[in-house]
Amino acid sequence: MKLQDFNEGYDPYYDLYLNNIETTDEMFSRLNENLNIVYNFFNQLSEDKMSFAYAPNKWTIAQILQHIIDTERIFCYRALKIVRENRAKIESYDHEAYAQNCKPQDKSKLLKDYVSNRKASISLFQTFDRTELKKSVDFGDYKFRVGLIPFIFCGHELHHLNVIRKLYL
Repeated sequence: MKLQDFNEGYDPYYDLYLNNIETTDEMFSRLNENLNIVYNFFNQLSEDKMSFAYAPNKWTIAQILQHIIDTERIFCYRALKIVRENRAKIESYDHEAYAQNCKPQDKSKLLKDYVSNRKASISLFQTFDRTELKKSVDFGDYKFRVGLIPFIFCGHELHHLNVIRKLYL
């Protein structure tokens, strides 16, 4: 299934992320392509660079990678909730609190966690059929569709790579 199969009625806020993805991108191709892009991007950075923040009170590169991992986990939980619960309710989360409360890890541990998490995400979405991927819940004034979720977190991580390129490197 492709992004164009799910991109109706969602909160325009997600355009910040979805604009990094082609509407013709196929879900599992995009998930695997991003796995390689993100892994290679962070892997080429030095361990010292991972602890760099471009200004006071800004996240380090390591915190950004942890944020990418955390966000994907939360979005996968949301997908599972929508598919498995009747009348599922999706709630926001405080990404600042998550970033501030994560314990710093070295790059190799973060990358191993990123890869494991992405493989688990792919596995989860492979269990959903077309009907389940089309399921949605109301999220404010908008629909939050299961099939849109992988594209959101893929676009989200590409957004953060662009931020790192512009402000950190």
